[in-house]
Amino acid sequence: MGDLTDLARQIATTTRVVSDARQAAPGKPVSVAVIPGFNSSVPTGFNFMGTSAVPLGPVSALAGKLTPLITKVEVTVEYTVNRDDGSSAAGQFTANPPLPVGGSHPLEVEFLFRPPISEDIRRAPASRFVIQVDITVELDGVRVSTKDGSPPPIRLPVATPALGIPAVLVLAQHSFGTGDYPGEVLCMVRSASPLRSLDKVVETLNNVAETIQTVQDLLGLAGVLNPLDGIDLILDAFQKAPIVFFAVGGAPDFNEFGGWDTLGFGGFDDEASSALLLGPTGTRARVWSSEDFSDSDWHEHSTFEVPDIGLANGLPAVGFGLYRSDHFGDWDTDAGDSMQDEIESARFL
Repeated sequence: MGDLTDLARQIATTTRVVSDARQAAPGKPVSVAVIPGFNSSVPTGFNFMGTSAVPLGPVSALAGKLTPLITKVEVTVEYTVNRDDGSSAAGQFTANPPLPVGGSHPLEVEFLFRPPISEDIRRAPASRFVIQVDITVELDGVRVSTKDGSPPPIRLPVATPALGIPAVLVLAQHSFGTGDYPGEVLCMVRSASPLRSLDKVVETLNNVAETIQTVQDLLGLAGVLNPLDGIDLILDAFQKAPIVFFAVGGAPDFNEFGGWDTLGFGGFDDEASSALLLGPTGTRARVWSSEDFSDSDWHEHSTFEVPDIGLANGLPAVGFGLYRSDHFGDWDTDAGDSMQDEIESARFL
């Protein structure tokens, strides 16, 4: 029995795990493949032809039965996923194919992890998990398992980076829902944003939307009718607008967009009638009735703030969302003065 125990332990020890866990990314499944440390095809029969230098008459095929010394080799695999501090990771990942409650798990599995949410300009800690792979080898009733500590289980650390949500403010010339919507559009990103052109904004929003769609159940968004609605609205406005102006950080003078007319006024000055603000929860932008973000004298301002998409739908907080104003009402600083077609500057706070 001691020899079988040593052999079983050798099989468990030489079992290898191949994984791309080090390349973990938001929305990208982590693949794990277990390669047992033995060849499971044990020959049970043989058939060969031969000749002899000494004339022995006709040589015929020899056939027979090969009885192996070991009649049963069974290798089972079990995966356990926890956070790196040992706490449970239940609800933070899915497995494909799904892991059965009992019995051996598949030799090849893909794990999809919930990424943390952050703004794309901020460093956020990754979510850290550990996939533990336990191997059990049984030879003719002799059992060796990594669960008993010899050899130790295989542990795969996984660091899932945060999904960076860009802060994007979109001001449209016309009110949402009207036949003229959106008209001319102004797209604004933060000063530190890596998105320095409209095409990069579009590319990034499409990539973010794809990732959110992949992990929406893990984010707790299964109860949201369309968690991509905000991104879809922004991309739709870009597509329909006859022109999209672009600003980084802020726009101190809307006269600078759309050129100047004969009276010296710019094309987007006092034109905005609706707004969309995408970003992490709490992202804020402010618009003014004056140039240069001025609050002096009779000038007014209003502030837009992104609500949490989870909380807005009666679910746990997720970390991002969309502020939407279909038609502007009064200024925050003057309840009797309409802000419709009165905005002259805007920036993030």
